[in-house]
Amino acid sequence: LFGVARMTVRNEIAQLASEGVLDAQPGRGTFVQAPPRTAYEVGASYTLSTSAGSKTPGARLLSQSATQASDSLAAWLEIEPGSPAVTIERLRTTDGEPVGIERVALPLDRFPGLETVSLENDSLYRVLEERWNLRRVNLEARAAAVLPSSEDATLLGITESTPCVALQMTNRDENRAVFEVGNAIYRGDRYELLLHHDARMTVWRS
Repeated sequence: LFGVARMTVRNEIAQLASEGVLDAQPGRGTFVQAPPRTAYEVGASYTLSTSAGSKTPGARLLSQSATQASDSLAAWLEIEPGSPAVTIERLRTTDGEPVGIERVALPLDRFPGLETVSLENDSLYRVLEERWNLRRVNLEARAAAVLPSSEDATLLGITESTPCVALQMTNRDENRAVFEVGNAIYRGDRYELLLHHDARMTVWRS
């Protein structure tokens, strides 16, 4: 069809397979290799973790605004209902490709002016540490396998049948005060969780 020798095609396919672009499976065919998943440590900065893995992190700010905490959000943040809070929603990318959507809320009384800080391509945790001397100490998180909503699927560039990983988290500082709560959804084909557990820190209670 293209006027190229069969051996030339085979050699090029073998070269692309050796580079990880193609996956040649004997008896089945040759397929485009799925992008490798990147492992992210739960609770770590997405920006710093992605950069450490020799990949380029990115973010598209979907919304960032001040609001009055509803009863449910106030309970989650452990503040009084109606207290000011800032909500942030960002589309996370790795090497320019959408990977996840993060939606978080923080108490605005503790971080005044945060609703105006540019977080398009910066680490939220770095900003909190540098501007407000925050020291993160404890993270509670839950993970579950889910299917994305139609809106999230569109933002992530996937179908509604693509498996995703959903996270719900609560972050506390050195005084055990909640400073951030939120939830996120990540593409299952591009994201995997990295967990650490030190058995020496385990306390058994009867």
